[in-house]
Order: sequence, then structure tokens, then C-alpha cells
Amino acid sequence: MKHNISLRRKQGELNMRKQSKMSFRRYPLLLALALMICSSEASALTGEASALTGEATALTGKASALTGEASVISAEVPVSELTASEIIRKIDDNMFSDSQWMKSRMIVINRRGRKREMVLESWIVGDDKAFSEYLAPKRDRGTKMLKTKKNIWTYTPQTDRIIHIAGHLLKQSVMGSDLSYEDSMEEIKLSESYNASIIRKDKFQERDGWMIELTARTEGLAYPLRRVFVDCERFVPLREERYGKSGRLLKTMTVRKVERIEGRWFPVNCLYKDELKDGQGTEFIVDEIRFNPEISDSLFTRESLRR
Repeated sequence: MKHNISLRRKQGELNMRKQSKMSFRRYPLLLALALMICSSEASALTGEASALTGEATALTGKASALTGEASVISAEVPVSELTASEIIRKIDDNMFSDSQWMKSRMIVINRRGRKREMVLESWIVGDDKAFSEYLAPKRDRGTKMLKTKKNIWTYTPQTDRIIHIAGHLLKQSVMGSDLSYEDSMEEIKLSESYNASIIRKDKFQERDGWMIELTARTEGLAYPLRRVFVDCERFVPLREERYGKSGRLLKTMTVRKVERIEGRWFPVNCLYKDELKDGQGTEFIVDEIRFNPEISDSLFTRESLRR
């Protein structure tokens, strides 16, 4: 009797091991993807499977059966192994180019839900030159802004005056929106201006990603502290909180729509909210954008403001 029971137990254990191996072999590609995408640790599969840790693993051609042979190793770094610094460099790669031309809309929504829409055209070169002109509505048409390095000037055709925006004026609202002059003309690379650390893995708008904390490397940045949720597949910030020196939350930004443009993921609809004022926020919509167009340096002069 004991002998029969022992045989049945061994047979049961053998069946369980066979079933376990079959379940891994049935969906090798799905299993490998689950292990690689946004995973802090790679699971140990069996004594025969690769541990998939420490080394970058690539799925090339047909997926490995995850049995006695190790998975194919590639130079491509898995998402799970990226550092915070590498993540924000990938964001910069998406968001920045040598130059940009853009046609956009800015919709200011007050606390009663009433909307005021403005249309503008912008030219940007590097991270220190930007020029914007308002095309609509009629009362704002011809208003222009120029940024060169840390200087900002505005021009309004109604007064035919050029005003240098500096000091506390940089904190003021642009055209009654939730964006300040600093916000509207800010073109800094996160990887060059902030130190980054991963707070946790998270989910936002049904997208997997990381919550990253950014602390300023130098004095003088508008926001010494930022917390950003980064989409781990598209490397686009989907949610951002911007804090002052005191640690108080000043602004939030939520991305509502992302599109693939010229080979990169780019946010084309964002909602900005000044957390210190009433209102429902300012929606910024990119209707057209071109990366790396040729733009003459003559545009970024004070003389261009009156043209």
C-alpha cells in the first residue's frame, strides 16, 4: 500500500512539472514581454530558464522557448533597467530638436467655464531663442514675444511699445492664461537642468510608467522641484507637478493627447493649471509642428517685433 501511494505521489509531481513547462512554452513571447516592460525585477523562471536579470534581453526573430537555452542578449537596454537620468534624456530627445516651427491655440477657461481662445505662431531655435506672434483674436493680433537667452521682450501694436520683461514680471500671466512668461518661453532640457530620481513605478491614464522627481542643479530655475509621470513606452511626460522653493505646489500640467510626429512621440494637447488662482486651466493645443526647419537668426531681434 505505502509503495503504491509513493508511486502515485511521484507520478503526480512529474505531471505537475510537465504542466508547468508546457504553460511556459505555450506563450513565450507574452511572458517575455511581461517580464521586460516596466518591471523592477525579472522573475526566475525555472532552473533551466535564464534569470533575465542584470543583462539586457531582446526579443529577436522568434521568442526563445525559455527552456534550457538562455534568451538572446542585445545591446538594447530593457525599459526596466533604465536609470532616471536615461529616462529624462529620452524625454528630451522627443521634446527637443535643433529648431521648431509651430502653430498652436491657447484656450483660457475661467472658473465659470467660459473660454477665450488665442491662435499663435512660434519659431524656436535651440534652447535660448524663441519668437511668437498672436494671430487671433482680432484684439490680440500682432502681439509678439521674443526670447533671447534670459531676456524676454513683448510688443503690442495698440501701444507700439516694446517692453522688457524681467524680475518679478516674469511671474505674471501671459494674456490672462495659467502660463507665466517663464512658462511660455521655457525651453530647457531636463537632463541638463535637473538631477533625476525614480520615486516609484506607477500608472496614469491607463499607461504604465514612472514617477520621477527632478531637483534643480543650479539656482535661478522657475521651479526648483518637479514631479513628472513618464510614459514608459513613449517617453513623454503625461503629468507634471511644479513646486516653488518653499515646496508649495504652483502649477500642474496634464497631457490629454499624444501623437507620433516625424518619428517621435509629442504631446499635442496639454492642460496647464495655476494652483494659486481661480479658473479651470489653460488648454494648449498644437495644430501643426515641424522639427528642424531652417529659421533665420534675423527673426530673433528686437527689430522683428515691429515688422
